[in-house]
Amino acid sequence: MKYLLCFIISFLLGQTALFTQHIETIKDQKPAEVRGNITAQTGFYDVSGIAPRGSPFFWNINGSLNVRLWNTLDLPFAFSLGRTGSRANYPTFTQFGLSPTYKWITLHVGYRNMFFSPYTLAGHTFLGGGIELKPGKLRFAAMYGRLRNAAEVDTTRSFVEPAFKRIGLGMKLGYGSEQTHLDFILFKGKDDPNSLSQSNLPGLTPAENLVVGVNARITLFKNLQLNSNWAASAFTRDLNSLPVIADSLNGSIGKYIPDEILQTKASTRANLAGNTTLTWSKNSFRLNLEYERIDPEYETMGAWFFANDLERYTVSPALGVWKNKIRVSGTYGIQRNNLLGNRLETTTRNIGAANLDFNPSPKWGVNVNFSNYSIYQKSGTIEIDDTIAFNLQTTTFTFVPRLTISQGNTSQNWSLMVNRQISNQDNKAFFEQSQHFQSTIATLSHNLVFLSNNLAIQTSLNYHQFTVANLETRLYGGSLGLNLPVKKDLFRIAFSLSFNKRVLNMADDGATFNGYFNLLYKPAAGHSLTLSGGLLSGFGTISSDFSEWRANLMYTYRFGGQ
Repeated sequence: MKYLLCFIISFLLGQTALFTQHIETIKDQKPAEVRGNITAQTGFYDVSGIAPRGSPFFWNINGSLNVRLWNTLDLPFAFSLGRTGSRANYPTFTQFGLSPTYKWITLHVGYRNMFFSPYTLAGHTFLGGGIELKPGKLRFAAMYGRLRNAAEVDTTRSFVEPAFKRIGLGMKLGYGSEQTHLDFILFKGKDDPNSLSQSNLPGLTPAENLVVGVNARITLFKNLQLNSNWAASAFTRDLNSLPVIADSLNGSIGKYIPDEILQTKASTRANLAGNTTLTWSKNSFRLNLEYERIDPEYETMGAWFFANDLERYTVSPALGVWKNKIRVSGTYGIQRNNLLGNRLETTTRNIGAANLDFNPSPKWGVNVNFSNYSIYQKSGTIEIDDTIAFNLQTTTFTFVPRLTISQGNTSQNWSLMVNRQISNQDNKAFFEQSQHFQSTIATLSHNLVFLSNNLAIQTSLNYHQFTVANLETRLYGGSLGLNLPVKKDLFRIAFSLSFNKRVLNMADDGATFNGYFNLLYKPAAGHSLTLSGGLLSGFGTISSDFSEWRANLMYTYRFGGQ
């Protein structure tokens, strides 16, 4: 008994699982629920004409077990045995976190992550504590904990990038609901310079960060809503750098930040980041206007990674007519970098897309999609030669009609997918001439189901054409598949056949044939026996002919309601 108690205590102090539980409902949950499965399989592989791509014989036994406590906490276990060896996975007892909730109070303890805004504290995992309070329209949240553990250099085992221990604390205070609110955010992170035994390594300096932010979601008029997230980040790259003299603070961020909160150093920089979205909606019309800006070198210790030095404008309209049987939507955006004009080049991206859904009846409809994506560069601080500048434009068109026919004992589904893509790349520094890529993909599919016995027959025809520079490849062929359940799914029979012809620059380049079968037998609840196999054959005019055979026999037992 004492060993079991020690196991539970050790688990609660260090398990990898993270969970959230409403305290008032925990009494209604099952104390423990066990689910799992065990699978044993064997098979063979044979090949002729090419080098083997698998072992001629294999076997494998694997299983999994999951214990769920109070419908909240999962304890997963797994094992695997086979010709290549064995392994076992079980709870590692390294990380644990819980977030109990009672009415409008949520506590966070252990390894947790909280989200204040995209530009302040944005889901970074921390070891510590936090709280969220939402009584009525009051919105309050706070956290304190370790954002990063110290990492010493250890070249005897493997290279580990050294890092100082990092502590973070944050607070959010606001008023309103999820639909309409105003929040103010304060977040601070700081490295511990004394957390490493060797701290004078090249390129390694302790840092400090202070971020203030504001979130607002406001209904300006009946049909107009504003959603805005903005933040200012003061980031000190090196705490050992010289402090800024008080007389020289005029015009710098140190003029507005008390030394008790953040002492301005020579390596301190301030940047802005944020986005604002205006949404106009009336009846079936909706229009989004979005602006986002992230200053160069913007950084917050509350996020794992940040793309910066970008400015983006986006407009996205959507309209539904004829009782939403016709829906039209689109988006167009422009994004650029080099906001401060100090890069060697300026890269601009244009993104446009339009979509049409036409569904006059549940029996048939059409979807049409068009998109255009382009990148081009121009000179920044220096003049860029045309042979160096990178330019890319990609245009994609997709057309997908569908048809459903239900008659008597049968149900049929027809669908056609046509996709056309053209891409032009111009960069003469790497290519003697512009690179052009074109592709055309067309697939006609038919699915026939007999409702009396659920027999399903699938057929398809396909055509693929790819052109890169002066090389054109074409693939065309078809497939046939069958799926038949027998005796209320006690047995299931399935097979598929496919054949594709290859043409290279209008010359025959061979073909491939693929056949596959699957037989499933369920003798009792939770038990299943599967026999499957397949043949892949290649017939080439340049490469040699080859054939591959595979077969597999598998038994599976599932327990605990899976």
